[in-house]
Amino acid sequence: ILPGGSGTIEEATEIISWKFLGIHKKKIIIFNYNNFWDPLIDMYNQAKQKKFGNKNLQNICDYVSSFKEFVKLFS
Repeated sequence: ILPGGSGTIEEATEIISWKFLGIHKKKIIIFNYNNFWDPLIDMYNQAKQKKFGNKNLQNICDYVSSFKEFVKLFS
């Protein structure tokens, strides 16, 4: 998931939710360029800490913050 606007944010949360629900088993890679996705990651962490969910986003997605890290995932 690359950084983006409201459409990207909506689609990202939808795809993450589908994985939580078991609708798909595809790998989700969050490209956290310049910490763009930190607020979303923090929100999922807070939901788990406050017991609004029992799954952790870190167990659902892989994170990279540079293109070099992204390429490593496929090497």
